[in-house]
Amino acid sequence: WTVADDARSVTFTLRDGATFHDGAPVSAEDVKYTFDRAKALGVGVAQFLSDYASAEVISPTEVRINLSAPSSLFLGGLDKGEFLRAFRADIFFDDQRTHIESALKHVSAGHVPHGVANEEKLSSS
Repeated sequence: WTVADDARSVTFTLRDGATFHDGAPVSAEDVKYTFDRAKALGVGVAQFLSDYASAEVISPTEVRINLSAPSSLFLGGLDKGEFLRAFRADIFFDDQRTHIESALKHVSAGHVPHGVANEEKLSSS
């Protein structure tokens, strides 16, 4: 997949041989239908599609997802390095080392262990 320079669209190329659970092939039309239906229903994964504007079928194996604005909820589920390059981030922190390794190809990044919380500061009165 590739992210547009303005981070307002992502073009996906389907993997050769991608199939549904019943063995039927998955096409770009199927991907478009799924995104459109999820957005229209407004439940489940729709919470991650608030910036989803439309999908364009480029070919039977390519689909472009258009966003109304760059979206960390949508793009954040993708490989972090490509997302950060497109978003032009300056720095990145995450609790997953694989995300950090991908991010380091494009920006300064740091690992934050999961579950770390800020200490509550006491007032000096």
